[in-house]
Amino acid sequence: MKIGIEIHQRLGTKEKLFCHCPANAEGRKIRHIYRRQRPIAGELGEVDPATMYEYFRDRVFEYSVSEMTCMVETDSDFPFPVNKEALEIAFQIAMLFKMDVPDTAYIMRKIVTDGSNTSGYQRTILIGLGNENSVVPTSQGSVKISTLQLEEESAVPFGNDGFISYNVDRLGIPLVEIGTEADIKTPEQALEVAEYIGTLLRSVKVARGIGTIRQDVNVSIPEGNRVEIKGFQDLKNIPLLIKNEMNRQKALLEIKKKLNGKNMKKREIKLVTKTFENSKCSLVSDALGNDNGVLGVVLPEIREFMKMDCGGHTFGKELSFYVHAYGLKGMIHSEEDMEKYNLKDEFMKLDSELHKNEKDVIAILIGEEKTIRKAADALLNRIEFLYNGIPKETRVALPDATTKYTRPLPGSGRLYPETDLPNLKVDKNYLNIVKKNIPLTLFEKMKILEAQLPKELATQLIRSKYLELYDHLIKRRIEPKLAATILLTIFTDLKRQGVAVDEISKDRIFSLLKVVDKKISKDVLPNALTMLAHGKSLDQVCDKYGLLPQSKLKEMVLKIMAEKPGLNEKALIGLVMSNAKGRVSGKQTAEMINRAMKK
Repeated sequence: MKIGIEIHQRLGTKEKLFCHCPANAEGRKIRHIYRRQRPIAGELGEVDPATMYEYFRDRVFEYSVSEMTCMVETDSDFPFPVNKEALEIAFQIAMLFKMDVPDTAYIMRKIVTDGSNTSGYQRTILIGLGNENSVVPTSQGSVKISTLQLEEESAVPFGNDGFISYNVDRLGIPLVEIGTEADIKTPEQALEVAEYIGTLLRSVKVARGIGTIRQDVNVSIPEGNRVEIKGFQDLKNIPLLIKNEMNRQKALLEIKKKLNGKNMKKREIKLVTKTFENSKCSLVSDALGNDNGVLGVVLPEIREFMKMDCGGHTFGKELSFYVHAYGLKGMIHSEEDMEKYNLKDEFMKLDSELHKNEKDVIAILIGEEKTIRKAADALLNRIEFLYNGIPKETRVALPDATTKYTRPLPGSGRLYPETDLPNLKVDKNYLNIVKKNIPLTLFEKMKILEAQLPKELATQLIRSKYLELYDHLIKRRIEPKLAATILLTIFTDLKRQGVAVDEISKDRIFSLLKVVDKKISKDVLPNALTMLAHGKSLDQVCDKYGLLPQSKLKEMVLKIMAEKPGLNEKALIGLVMSNAKGRVSGKQTAEMINRAMKK
């Protein structure tokens, strides 16, 4: 078995990669533009198979344009020079992984015709090449890093109804892609590799939050082919994703062995709309109401496999993914419960109409005739390939760690040089400056944190978005455990209650923590932070929750001791703290009680 990983990490730059638009802006949508994209040959003179596949799908792409969108993003103007901030971060990452940096960085165009880029290509720059020192250490041995690319982020799809819609707000945000060799031996080792790379990336200025990092996983088993799984974000479930893919490939090889010696019958495809004109199935009748047709397709020799597990779903479901790729919602086939669909009579008619035998399956596709015929061809092509085993293809990860087919696996024929921008000469003096600006890695910071905090707190903090704020507070002499507790525990609890703690400036947080045990106690910090988040001043916080004067505390202690004679010190402290409602510290209370008990 061979496993490789590609990590895609968005950078935390202010601007996009080839224009001056803000990297994190979302504007009000003001118009839509529509495009078709056509295949062209790459630098080697070849047209990539994935590009041809997208062309034959014959889709129209709609781009939702906002008031923040510029002409570069709509491919209506020349790109600006590459973002210097993004370039510096990318070179820092290459150095952290001990990669070789080329003397010239070549800006290339990668042909992408799935609509995710308005231009039909993605600009990409090779920043680093792996060497014998560019490795990820794991408990199962080292894994080599192969390449580091600086690329444009793609647009976000949000619809699929004849044409597919994209939001261009994300398009062009700087992104690095780090690829490993296929050195990974087990699903568990893949998780270790992904965690290590992700941790090292967070040492520099990268974007944080949902969707800012994702993993592509390449998997092949003996007798199989490479399959690429794109866009997985649930890091902890990478082992499950890989195991599901291994099981899917094993199932396909088992089917191949069982089909050995059998011949693929002549294709049986027929428009059977009339058979379903009076159908009682609402799924069919509703679709036919839109002037669509029904296409009957014989799927030969595969009846025994339809309910076989195929990587977390049935083989029947696996086949339906090839229909989804053409914009259809799926297919209905004869191995399903026809009573559920109310289609028993119609499928009985199809048995004779399409000359089905006992080992065949009949499927129906509903939609525009042009589309369903293309989908039927794709379905039968897939069944033909069952005799060959596992196809090279790109799949997308689903939330349950299974996968679905999207397109053939791209080849090497989709790159050609950028024609609107010069290549970048990489000066050694510049690289020396970049190297000096590399911050401590998170692994180095972890050692520092472990000297300041209990290991559990240190581990939580190193993964937290508040690490930078923690460093700011510590440099200003705030006690480490207090700072960590605030950021990891109190902040989390308050956010669950809807309190906007992230809106409080770091200077106001510092000012609050500076007066802990002097003007307020730790016990009122949740209430104090809530007041600050609601715009109240520190003076207002101290007025409401400030520590009681020593005279008031003494009065309270003596009163409780008189009312509750015989209580031990611990019980007295609890009663005083409860009555004071957080306006006294435990230390002050204990000292006052201790003095009173000695008299």
